[in-house]
Amino acid sequence: MLDGKYANYFQIGENALEFVIEFGQLYSDEPAPLIHTRIITSPGYAVQLLSLLEDALRQYEEQFGPIPRR
Repeated sequence: MLDGKYANYFQIGENALEFVIEFGQLYSDEPAPLIHTRIITSPGYAVQLLSLLEDALRQYEEQFGPIPRR
């Protein structure tokens, strides 16, 4: 069984060969985010991830309404 982790903090870095996506938690009483997961992937797979997220967000908004933007 896979462990699920909540994330409300994200950071992305890149170099010529890969993207590094960090997931963590950040709360007002903490001095810094607590990073719990780091995913390293190629630019091609990063584009695939972006496409999947865009599709999922579009489906969500069709079902539940617009998501407020910050």
